[in-house]
Amino acid sequence: MKDIFLEMSARGATVIFSTHNMEEAEKMCNSICLINKGKVVVDGDLRTVKESYGRKSILVEGHGELAFLKDLDCVDRADTYENYAELRLRDGEEPGRLLQELVARPGLEVRKFEVVSPTLRNIFIDLVRGVDHER
Repeated sequence: MKDIFLEMSARGATVIFSTHNMEEAEKMCNSICLINKGKVVVDGDLRTVKESYGRKSILVEGHGELAFLKDLDCVDRADTYENYAELRLRDGEEPGRLLQELVARPGLEVRKFEVVSPTLRNIFIDLVRGVDHER
């Protein structure tokens, strides 16, 4: 089904695709409309929507303990794993400050530090919860 949708889109056809799977929508769509309880919460070009919701999402890969990230005052949310973390900075915080904290941490070797656009799923969750954004 995915291949048929993508082929039709490549030929210039408009394809309306309804899904609850945000990752699927993010991979296949160039324009989105997110609806919650029958009301549109955001719509438009996918890239523009993602860029308008800030650059506060950060991916970190490294060797060493990453659980401390949850306790940093510049971090709003941290999902930490063994050698990987997905972070969201608090309003007004800059990625450079977090990078300084990481580099200064004894026993931590930072392999990757990437500022990324938030996922469509995270945008939707934040909109439904009423979280403020950098729009």
